[in-house]
Amino acid sequence: MGKVSKQINMRQIEILDTTLRDGEQTSGVSFAAQEKLSIARLLLEELRVDRIEIASARVSEGEFEAVKRVCEWAGKRGHLNKVEILGFLEKLRICYVKAL
Repeated sequence: MGKVSKQINMRQIEILDTTLRDGEQTSGVSFAAQEKLSIARLLLEELRVDRIEIASARVSEGEFEAVKRVCEWAGKRGHLNKVEILGFLEKLRICYVKAL
């Protein structure tokens, strides 16, 4: 009797964590820049999620600073390709994404 070979098609599931963006849409929840950085480190290095969404398009200087700090850290640690920022296609908003 001959061998039967069966090929299994494996799927890869990626996890995109939105805690840093979506979590702040909850009433009374706001993360300081250092808190965002700490959570980003935990998600990417300890929990090893595939990607994180860290902010919506620029809404304040504090948010801009938090995004900048997370992106600088992620770049140094080789995680920048795992960091996402939700943006909008408006002339003003594109400047925010380009600034990073």
